[in-house]
Amino acid sequence: MIIYNNFLKQIKKKFKVSSFGKPLKNSIILRHDIDFEMSSAVKTAKVNYKNNVKGCFFIYFNSPLYNVFEKKNIQFVENLSNLNQEIGIHVDKESLANLKNIYKSLKIFFPKILKIVSFHNPGNNYKELNKKIIKHKNFRSTYEKPFFYEGQYFSDSNHRNTLNEILDNLNYNFININEVIQILLHPENLNYENLNSPEQIQEKLFFNKVGDNLNEFAKNKYFKNKLKQYKKKIGI
Repeated sequence: MIIYNNFLKQIKKKFKVSSFGKPLKNSIILRHDIDFEMSSAVKTAKVNYKNNVKGCFFIYFNSPLYNVFEKKNIQFVENLSNLNQEIGIHVDKESLANLKNIYKSLKIFFPKILKIVSFHNPGNNYKELNKKIIKHKNFRSTYEKPFFYEGQYFSDSNHRNTLNEILDNLNYNFININEVIQILLHPENLNYENLNSPEQIQEKLFFNKVGDNLNEFAKNKYFKNKLKQYKKKIGI
């Protein structure tokens, strides 16, 4: 993560970096939605920690690609906390009705989790989703003040903005920050910074996931002896 490490160094030369837990006026806050891969999140956290920066990592409770309650993923999240990073909740709009139960489940394993919610792929509907958050007492959305201000939000979703483009924008347009600037950076984009498109990253993540699953099958005595046969059938 050479590019991301340099990005943080450049930001800290000119701007304050605060956090969702303690947002400060005239500062930047870093948000990391964990959509695909927990291991990339830990690598991102290590770079943050090295630069004395606290980001907030939002766990996707009902992710189709990882189970946060799997033993290795529990350890990954504990590593995030040990690296002085914050933990928040990442949900899709269909799960908002169960937000309190989701929080209770996560808090059993991750007692430091914040009552701050980021939405998965909200599009332009974040204002409507914010209204649903209000119904849940003491929960906050990443798309409301003091974390979010129109025109002061950057995201690398679908490679919408590269780190260099975000940095250039900050240097030219935000010499004097008004309130808070929120920057959403996905760990998998940062971890695979040598890949140039969302498609390449998705392919990498796919084969990582397949490899992880095959390794788990290889540990199981019932599948170990037939793994080569099964792999041949599916052409890998």
